[in-house]
Amino acid sequence: MSNVQAYLQQTVDGLEKLGHPALMQRFVLNNGKEFIAMPFIGKRGKPKQCYKNAMLFAYRYLIKDIQYVEGYALRQSIGFPMEHAWCVHKETGVVLDPTWDNPEECEYFGVIIPMQKAMDTIIENGVYGILDSGTRLNTKFMFEVDPSLARVVEECKRKA
Repeated sequence: MSNVQAYLQQTVDGLEKLGHPALMQRFVLNNGKEFIAMPFIGKRGKPKQCYKNAMLFAYRYLIKDIQYVEGYALRQSIGFPMEHAWCVHKETGVVLDPTWDNPEECEYFGVIIPMQKAMDTIIENGVYGILDSGTRLNTKFMFEVDPSLARVVEECKRKA
């Protein structure tokens, strides 16, 4: 189990004791996978705009088998995983992070979001970020992909 997965599981376990479903963390744990990064070659996007940077990178290189990913990434200098977006090469699964420097020193665990779904969601919500728009979680998408999350929410409601 990676450090990111351990952190997410610990968060789920802790929030569950408080009656919180921890949907984002559960969704990524249930549906994500670990990715390995290599040094990024190319122009980086603006700092703190990972969702936009990754989406534009994926869109720009769509024909070159680049996929968009959202999940959690860990920079050792920060010390805890953060919500983050990046790209991966479809065939190799190697991380292409157009935002963070030294991605080869980071850990990545996330969910590949199909490009059409990502573009539709961005148009619908008017913001970058598929799983979390900044004001709310995209439970519609999460429940579509992982119906077991709806049961978790109902259990939390019953216990409250």
